[in-house]
This record gives sequence, structure tokens and C-alpha cells, in this order.
Amino acid sequence: MIVKYRGTSIKKRKLEALIRRLPRNHPKIQSIIEDLNKHISGIKGEESLDYYLNFLDNKKFHIFQDLRLKGANGAFQLDFLLVALEFILIIEAKNYVGEIIIEEKYNQLTKKHNDKEEYYPDPIRQVLHQRFQLITWLKENNFTVPPIEMLVVFTNTNSRVQTIASTPIYKNNIIRSTLLIEKINSLTQSHNRGMLDLNTHKKISKKLLKSHTPLDENLITKYNIDINDIITGVQCPNCLSTPIQKIRANWVCSICNSISKDAHLLAIEDYALLIKDKFSISEIREFFNLESKSIATKLITKLNLKHEGKSKGRIYTYK
Repeated sequence: MIVKYRGTSIKKRKLEALIRRLPRNHPKIQSIIEDLNKHISGIKGEESLDYYLNFLDNKKFHIFQDLRLKGANGAFQLDFLLVALEFILIIEAKNYVGEIIIEEKYNQLTKKHNDKEEYYPDPIRQVLHQRFQLITWLKENNFTVPPIEMLVVFTNTNSRVQTIASTPIYKNNIIRSTLLIEKINSLTQSHNRGMLDLNTHKKISKKLLKSHTPLDENLITKYNIDINDIITGVQCPNCLSTPIQKIRANWVCSICNSISKDAHLLAIEDYALLIKDKFSISEIREFFNLESKSIATKLITKLNLKHEGKSKGRIYTYK
């Protein structure tokens, strides 16, 4: 059964907000768009594996999607973690298109597509490190460490994967998604004696779920963007021009003449995703480019956001 669902990617939402709020000619915009496309591709690859994992016995496997744990030596993220009585399985999904060459000697993955070469870390080394971190985490939380298996799964049918390696770990742990269930069944048979009792199995799953810590990066800092480069104002939901004007009960775009009653909702989300998720009415009024504090107050109070403090110094939280 799925114990922890993937959910909506906060990273995707933040990247989309940042792209909306930067000028089209900003020197960092293209690399940010590329990062968003890679992230979306990764999500699609993970989602494609959901189909195969649905065939597993719900009673035998506890499935964690997009799990991030914090240990004494830092945080680590797992695309999938499967907890069974016999073993634990780490799955790293790769949704690459083109010719993929994995070279053990250089600890490198090369992707060739459309006359372009890109280089990535060796995925086997990646899951080996994840395995080490998971073992450390289990020990830190006083669990007996069961056998921990790992797989690198290439999910895109429009790729050709070649492995240049001499050690069996590359041959045995890199597969296509179509072989996933067959491989998991084989692992189950090879670990035919249960290493975990039912109570420990449940305790590990409960602790994993409780310990999940989503990554919440500040993209302004990550991409070293000047805060003054962020476009303020409410954006037109039709033509995306900024800012549009508040006229009575509506937001009106002078470029395409479209009218919206709730265009400000996305602006609030952008502020929370990129700047901070706790804010005062004055801060939102400034971000919206509104002259009237009463209009800003009315817009925010209608949302029934969690808040603290008295009316004059009240701070709202957007989640």
C-alpha cells in the first residue's frame, strides 16, 4: 500500500512562480526554465512507475513516494522506498531521452540527444550513497537493519542505455521500468526468510512517514537573484502582463482588456513561494502595487488565512 504519496511538488510551484516573476530577458531565466523542464521530466518518470507498483501486494509492501529524510550527516531524498518484511528497496527513477552511457571508471552518466551531450553523476554511486544514508538513519533510530536492495530504473522508452562496467552491481541493478515487477519478485524470492516481524515493519513505516521533511529551498538565494529583479504587481491570468489594475471589484488588464475577480490569488501565492509565507497587510499592499491599504486588507481577510497578533501588527501565514 502507498503510505506516503508524492503530492504536489513545491519545487515545481516555486520554479513556475519564479519564471512568472522574472523579465523575459533576465540572464538566469533560460537556465531556470531548463531546470523546471528537467524537474517535470523527473516527476513524469516517477509517475510512470506508479503503474507497475500498483501490481504489488498491498499487504506485503509499504510504498513511500518522494521521501526525504534528515540524518546526522544531512538530508537525503528517495524517489521510491519499498518496505517489505524480507527487505527494503530503494528505487531511483531516470526519465532520460536519447543515448545513455554509464561509465563505471569515470563515475559518470553521459546523455546524448539532439547533437547535445550532458553529463550527470553515476546513478549507481547515487543509490549506493542513498543506501548508506538509509542504513545510518535506521541505526540512528534504533532499528535493526534489514537487507537493503537498490535499483536504478530507466523509465523512458525513447532511450538507449549502455553500461560500461566490470562489476556485477551495474548489471544487476540497472533495469527498464517494464522489468520492475519481475525484478521485485526475484528479490522477494531471494530473501525468502522474513527479516522483520510485523510489529517492526509497522514501526519503521510509521517512523519513515513521521520523519519525512519536504525540501523548501529559497530560489532567490539559490539562483543568486537580485530581489529588485522580481516583478511585482498582480498578473493578468489571460495575457500574463503585469501589473493589472484594481477597479472596483475587478482586476482589469489594460493590454488585453480581460477582467478577473481573483487574479490576486496567484500573486499572493507567488509572494509566499518566492519571498516568504508570513507577511503583513503592508507587505502585500506593496507587492500588489496598491495605494489603498483598506483594499489590501479586504483581499487578505477574505482568504481566512491563519494569523497572529492584533489587527495593526497582524501577521498572516500562507500555506
